[in-house]
Amino acid sequence: MAAYSVHLSNVWAEAGTGSSSGYTMIDSLLYLPAGSAPDVPRPGVVFVPGWAAYPYDRLARELGPLLASAGVAVVSIGLRRRGGEGQFLSPFPDSDQRDIRVALDALSRYGVFAAALVGQDVGALSVARYAASAGDNRVLAVAAVDPIADLARWLEDRIGAARLAELRRLARQTAYEMKSDLVRIDVDVPRAGRPPLWIHQAAAPFLAWWSPNATLRLPHVLQEVGAPVLAISDEATDLTELAVSDTVTTEVVDDRGQLAPRLTAWALDVLPRPARPSTFELVEVRTDGDVPLVGYLTTPAEDARRDAAVLVVHGLTTGPFSPMVKQFLPHYTDHGFTAVAMETRRSGVRCVADSFPENDNADIDAFVALLRERGYDKIVLVGASLGSQAVSRYVARRHDPAVVAAVHLAPTGDMPTNTLASVGEQEYARVTAEAEAAVAAGDGDTHLLSYDLTERGPSRFHAYRRTFWRAASWLAWWGPDAPTMHTDLIAEVDIPVLLASGTADDYNDQARLDELAARAVRAPYVDQLWFGADHGLRGAEGEVTAGVVEWLEKHDLVERRDPPGDKPLAPIQGRIPGAHVYPEVPTG
Repeated sequence: MAAYSVHLSNVWAEAGTGSSSGYTMIDSLLYLPAGSAPDVPRPGVVFVPGWAAYPYDRLARELGPLLASAGVAVVSIGLRRRGGEGQFLSPFPDSDQRDIRVALDALSRYGVFAAALVGQDVGALSVARYAASAGDNRVLAVAAVDPIADLARWLEDRIGAARLAELRRLARQTAYEMKSDLVRIDVDVPRAGRPPLWIHQAAAPFLAWWSPNATLRLPHVLQEVGAPVLAISDEATDLTELAVSDTVTTEVVDDRGQLAPRLTAWALDVLPRPARPSTFELVEVRTDGDVPLVGYLTTPAEDARRDAAVLVVHGLTTGPFSPMVKQFLPHYTDHGFTAVAMETRRSGVRCVADSFPENDNADIDAFVALLRERGYDKIVLVGASLGSQAVSRYVARRHDPAVVAAVHLAPTGDMPTNTLASVGEQEYARVTAEAEAAVAAGDGDTHLLSYDLTERGPSRFHAYRRTFWRAASWLAWWGPDAPTMHTDLIAEVDIPVLLASGTADDYNDQARLDELAARAVRAPYVDQLWFGADHGLRGAEGEVTAGVVEWLEKHDLVERRDPPGDKPLAPIQGRIPGAHVYPEVPTG
């Protein structure tokens, strides 16, 4: 089997943006490692060609196979400003910014949410500008190949001040007369050791690219880039002006044939590693009431497989394909666990209508039975958000010896008391009375309640929303006698408990986790992990999973193994802006 495949990919059409000004956008060049799939996380590289260049230029064709053979997905963009026909589209500097974002979005379809940007000559400026201003946390590093420090000065040095002044006068006059598209600024710019750079632009975009402008001076832009930057070229380019901060490294190669291998080594150093091989399947189970449920199951390669499995239970409003659930599966599989994201009867907010808390037990039973049938006698239950309560309820009711640990990701608190605090005593009493009356009249399964609530602590934003719920189901989940007091349920848990949450979680704080930990009086031990992420632990899946596995191994709940690699696994969704994952997470 080949180590990679190469494809033509119209990233604009896939993103729904289509063509522009009557000129069809050309395909980009996509290199994919063997076995690439949307549900297998891997790093990526976006290559931004130089001025008037195409996605199939030499450096892209050399770099793509090297990186893809090492497990990195690569897209070389067919830019709006490519060649001569692209310049007819009147692309401005910000056009490159849109193209880069669309390319990153296209790579996300192949599991890429951590990427490096590589740009050549003018493309080097574009990738630096994107990293400096886009706020895109998928971008981990930038490489500037044959960079041009100052476009306006560079052009003046090569065609002369008089010729440039003449072109600018023509461009300004026609732009002022609103005749920009009726004139072409056409000039070949000589370059040492390389073909001339061809400029063939309408007046307005010419001025936007080649007039003096601080935002187009690369040293100025690099000062705003927080990610590591490699500026690299042969001896024909002076890189000294670009060493503007500690994050910028400059490097000169002896010949241009060294560029692709050196960039490959750099990318593999700065990027996370790809996931280890695994298989994916959809499975169906049936509950004891013959209710069919679907699961999303991933299995490691046989030589990496543990004798333990992870079963993940989703939250209130989601299902097995929820990002908060399925994004963790490749990470567990990478650590050798077979992992399942399970459907429940309340998936898709069916709990609003006709699914009750105790249904979760029978639903979990069906998936535990599936894992037992496949030979797993150690099962770790992982509950996300409201799923954490389902995990506590299951362990408290079933006491299944195959379930060796309960892991709670962003765990929820006590639903009745949380609702009471959010709506106030008077409104809570009103809704309760309305629900009870509907049930007494035989309308509990059809009568729809409606009320307003404002979320209280630990929510930082105190979000206001209107809530709709059928009467019987509301009483089962939120009513004063509902079996959804997590502090009561966790008190009956008699296996090890791990509580993990994000420091930017709108539904959790230290006090809530401390309360749950204090109530887990029958658990042999209770630990906490904190990560710099939101309620969905978005972008922190690798760190969270590594923390969970380390905890399981520390307490000998599963066999101890060496980590699957000396680098973290690439995430499968983007980090929230500004979130920080603490390398040393506190344990309690």
